[in-house]
Amino acid sequence: MQEGVAGVFGEARADQTAPVDLKALHAKIGELALENDFLEGALTKAGAPPDRSSSVGWKAGLLSVKR
Repeated sequence: MQEGVAGVFGEARADQTAPVDLKALHAKIGELALENDFLEGALTKAGAPPDRSSSVGWKAGLLSVKR
């Protein structure tokens, strides 16, 4: 029982961790950055306010809901 306790608390042994594919992670980060840039441009063209997080009226308009 005591052999597995270390793993429960986050002290996993080095040989039990999976290798990290940095090339794949960097590719995914680049892909997501391109998506974000594209969507930012599309939202700007659609007339979205710069700070969409606080614009309830704009979001309601997207959903065709009266605010």
